Amino acid sequence: MSYKANEKFFKYAAGIDTQQRLDADASERNLVLAELKLSLANSATDQKILGWDYQIELQKNSSLDLIHAPGKALLSSLTQTVAMQSLLLGLTQQDRPPICVAQSGKMEVFAPDGWIDFKDHKNREGLGFDHSVLSLITDIAKESGGYVWTDNEITVEQWLGFHGYDVPTTAAQLNNLIAYFEFDFPEVDELGNYSGQLVVDDKSFITLSSEQCLAIKNVTSQQLPSQSRLLDSLMSGSRIGVAVHDNAAVLLKQVIGHSISQDWARSCLQRLGWYGSQAGQTMSESQLDQLLVTALLLDINPFIGKPQNRKSIGSYEMYSSRYLGRPASVVLEGLRDHMVNNQWVRHDSAPLAIHLCLAQVAPEFIVRQVPTSITIGSLEWVAFCRGVALVEAVVQGAARVMTYAQIMAYAQLEPVSQALADVHTLALIDPIVDWALINAVVTETELKQDEQATTQRAIVAYQQYVANFSQVSIAYSTPLPDRRAIARAALEPATPGCDFLEKPRLNQRPGLGASPTTMSMIDLHMSGDLTTQQWNFRPVFPDSKAPDLLSQITGSRPALHDPSVVSIYRRYPQLLRLVDNNVEFIRQLRSHLDQLNEALATTLKLALSRMSYFDLQDVLRGELTFLTVRDSAVITRTTPIGGPLTREEPVESQAGKDAATGRFGVVMCATHGGKTSCYEVFTLRGEIHRNDELARLIVSSGKLQAPARVDFKGDLKTHVAPTPKQRLPINIKCYIEGVANDFKVTRSEAIIDKLIVLSAPTTPSKPKNSEYQNFSDPRIEQISALVVSRHPLMTFEQLRAAATVPTELERERAKGEVVATYIVDLAVPFKRCIQDLSSGEHNLVVDGLYGCAMDAIALVGTVAGVASKTASIVSKASSLTTRLGHLAKLAIATGIAIFNPLDDLPSVVRGTGKLVYKGGMRLSRQTQEIIALAKSQMSHIKGTHKSGRLLGTRHNAIVGQGTWRPKAVSADTLTVLAAREDFHWYALDRTGKAWGPKLSHFAIYSPFRVSQFHKTLPISYTRAVIENSLPKAKAKIEQAIKALGDHGFTKERDFIIKAFLGSNTSDAKDRLLKYLKLIRTDFAGFSLSNLILDPYRDNGNIASFNPQLYRQWIAASANERPKVMFMEIYTRNLNAHFIGHAYNHAVVADDLIHEMLHGAAQTEDVSYASDTAKSGGTDQMLNVASLLNLASGRLATDEDGATTQYHSAAKAVENADSLALVISLLGQYYTDKPEFERNFYTLEACLATRRTGAIADPVVLTLNRPE
Repeated sequence: MSYKANEKFFKYAAGIDTQQRLDADASERNLVLAELKLSLANSATDQKILGWDYQIELQKNSSLDLIHAPGKALLSSLTQTVAMQSLLLGLTQQDRPPICVAQSGKMEVFAPDGWIDFKDHKNREGLGFDHSVLSLITDIAKESGGYVWTDNEITVEQWLGFHGYDVPTTAAQLNNLIAYFEFDFPEVDELGNYSGQLVVDDKSFITLSSEQCLAIKNVTSQQLPSQSRLLDSLMSGSRIGVAVHDNAAVLLKQVIGHSISQDWARSCLQRLGWYGSQAGQTMSESQLDQLLVTALLLDINPFIGKPQNRKSIGSYEMYSSRYLGRPASVVLEGLRDHMVNNQWVRHDSAPLAIHLCLAQVAPEFIVRQVPTSITIGSLEWVAFCRGVALVEAVVQGAARVMTYAQIMAYAQLEPVSQALADVHTLALIDPIVDWALINAVVTETELKQDEQATTQRAIVAYQQYVANFSQVSIAYSTPLPDRRAIARAALEPATPGCDFLEKPRLNQRPGLGASPTTMSMIDLHMSGDLTTQQWNFRPVFPDSKAPDLLSQITGSRPALHDPSVVSIYRRYPQLLRLVDNNVEFIRQLRSHLDQLNEALATTLKLALSRMSYFDLQDVLRGELTFLTVRDSAVITRTTPIGGPLTREEPVESQAGKDAATGRFGVVMCATHGGKTSCYEVFTLRGEIHRNDELARLIVSSGKLQAPARVDFKGDLKTHVAPTPKQRLPINIKCYIEGVANDFKVTRSEAIIDKLIVLSAPTTPSKPKNSEYQNFSDPRIEQISALVVSRHPLMTFEQLRAAATVPTELERERAKGEVVATYIVDLAVPFKRCIQDLSSGEHNLVVDGLYGCAMDAIALVGTVAGVASKTASIVSKASSLTTRLGHLAKLAIATGIAIFNPLDDLPSVVRGTGKLVYKGGMRLSRQTQEIIALAKSQMSHIKGTHKSGRLLGTRHNAIVGQGTWRPKAVSADTLTVLAAREDFHWYALDRTGKAWGPKLSHFAIYSPFRVSQFHKTLPISYTRAVIENSLPKAKAKIEQAIKALGDHGFTKERDFIIKAFLGSNTSDAKDRLLKYLKLIRTDFAGFSLSNLILDPYRDNGNIASFNPQLYRQWIAASANERPKVMFMEIYTRNLNAHFIGHAYNHAVVADDLIHEMLHGAAQTEDVSYASDTAKSGGTDQMLNVASLLNLASGRLATDEDGATTQYHSAAKAVENADSLALVISLLGQYYTDKPEFERNFYTLEACLATRRTGAIADPVVLTLNRPE
């Protein structure tokens, strides 16, 4: 349906200034932060936060206050009646007790004894309680964080909930939230990523056309000597220091700010004739800087504006496969050579040129202090790139001024809201696609052909790969199976209602050998004694007849048997059907060991896949011999040789050797082509170190030809001559105790034993540069499986010994004997490591193993982008898996698809998708809304809001949104933002400043509105406002009709009609009366069902009127009329208009009359009265100069008065705002005569002094003063 809707511009000047709102938000944020710190100081580390008693004072005009204040006003009006005041005084003994309405609808009042629920008092006879108002307050409470109060004291919990942040429930979450709030982002200048005039995220901002880029290039070449480059020239003139990649940002800033560079920029501006080149037009320093960097970029890279591959500079591919596994510095040096060889810049200038070009294309490459261990295509690189995307989403250009450590510190903070969690997830998309391309998971061609399918395939491959490493962290950090917990889980359903499972209440049947210990049911089930029926309540068993000491003294035995006591087996018959507890315990232990072994294999596979190409080549094609490292297993054997004489000799056994063998590492020797290479493999740590000296020693000592341990078939206890220790070039503690190899210890006394040989493959595979591709190599999988199976961290029996905590009965049966072998000593500390226990002493074995396991978790945590800490291993280890799963399920969770065409995006959402995704596809509206909300929250956390910069336009400039046709001969148009200066339109940059050449073929259709806060008052509130304003509108119409027939009002009435409608003849008055009667009829049949209430659109209008639908409404039957919606209300603006004038329904009544005049009167919107009330004022003060000029035929057709063409005075009677103002003034004569007389005097004085020409000064009238 095509139509042109009549809309009323929202020119209400008394609204809350955006910067004022942001400042109030920042003040609240600081108050909240102080309370969060206070809460953290009062919370124990492991304490759950059950409730928030911390409060702050709501700041006037903050985002929350703007939603809360109307609810507060309604609550005050609800409780200010005499009956309510009397009741509240009786309940609380206070004149003004605090009152709260929750989002559940519960209303409470505070009394000396605590909060009183008002539900029992609302229906009291004579109270006159308005339940509809309470319902409305409840709706507002839902939007304002959960509560509405009668004062401005709100809880921190409400503030967090309102802004969409998760409310912390633990000290760890609280600490994370504080860290988020306090994260210190470096200041970034207005240049952002340097490409603001060439590439924009928000398409409403204009970029340079190819013709304009060519013009800049021509101006640049005209001002430079032949064959020279702009950057080289400016660097020579500014005489800065030697440029390297790490200081490029600093030196570039010096070059740009140098007087020579600034003079060049001004000269370029004059030659181009852009905004700022004419007299009276001023350019800020940042705008000159932007023009300069635009010229530099165009001069450096001739491919700008031309189709290029993903993340490339010209033909140079940043993610070329030849850089796989290489550090970023190698890529940068390659780009430097590319630029120099193509004569884009000189060698000395190249670091600055690279910094300029990559800030927008691939900012991850210009981050400072990135460790060389973070290589292109690795999982660490993916995690780093996600961090870059996140900081760039907060502040454009942040990556160019931040270090690697700063970026990762921010990226490793856990998201503090669902929207931020979604953005953390979406920020993985770009890095994953880069990872998939460089690792040959997908190709550039496939990406171009079907970007969506290819991207999703990349995500699935990455998800499957990373799942391996998440499993490692989870396996190592999962507690051992707990016999007690297993027993409890089995007993609880078998003993419903039992409250003594853990209490020692049961005794063994009396008799010889009976235990004197009283046991619990859980302990008995753990030891397997519960189902024997030998344990019960003592009174259940018959008294013993055997004599004892007490009976010999007293002549009688104590009677313990009590027939009334019911046996536990009769009380709980299911006990006899219980399965042995050890069955489930052993099952869980085996599953746990499988997980540990799988994790160990994964860690080893990762270490192998990361070996250098040449080392891995030997491993993949050679014969592999694995050897173990141990300490001496010598014991002294004593042999009797006759009489008291014995012979002592040192011996060892295979069992002793096995016990003394280090389980944290093996030695791997690869033999191929007569050459042997040797590697120390530390399985739990995931480290492999080449050791050539050890290789020579092993070969020379004949260890490779020695018998292997796996071939031993003899008696493990047979004594043999001991093997002497050797001085080896290793650190034995790395194998025995699991300590990290710091390479300070270069020699150790140890013994090397051959473990097993893995034959060379018949068809060896070749190593890849990609660790991802190597990871799934069959040979690497074979090696890992072999090592884990033949040299596990622990066997099942060892793990069982570690996990078994004996019961009191089991210890009693063992008669105090405790098995304390080296193996158990090793296994028990491993349990301690996993469970992070806090009791007991650490010995050297414990310390070594604990550190080793933590390092292993940290290793996989690093590659998976997870900051693993021992305090929260499980949650951190699984966070990436969860995030990847969330990425795959985001469409389901939100009911959307991530990729979809956009449709009618609100201004607050436009352009947000590119914050975290730079691919060719467009994100769906819902996805962009998620990102927009997160962007708002990230800016709010930071304490600033960059959209506030859009207020930087000159106050006398008109800034609006409209359609622009870039080429006169083309029908294609763009919707853009522009500023009008000196009768010409110019592009608007992201900081709100005019720039560039004059815009031709631009037509404004709405004034520009800075993006508002994403939350609004509920629809029900606007509905109530309109419902209460309709009687006011009808009364105003009746008063105006009365005024037209009031003979005592003739002079004033005729004067007003002539002043605003251009004529006071009888025809003009009859026409006005006709209009009034028509809209009176319309209002009589009008209802809220004829309205569309839109809380999202923010186009600068209060309402719009659809004439076509209005005519359908007129023609419809009485039954069909409620179904026709011909008027649309933009609730955010109408609410602001109403609230800003002290909740004045008469103001809204005028707005409704204005819209209804578009119907029967068929009026237009030629001109408006503009609101001039100051912020905080309540009177509606209108500047009516433009309406007076229209009525006198002196209103220019060009709003700026640049032409001498004027609207006809006859249009005044067809102008909706002129008619609405006349109606309001005529009604004011009856409702507020003193103010009417002051307005009348103002008009008389103005028109009496005007001779010819238009009225230039404001003519301010006051209407609709609050009652």
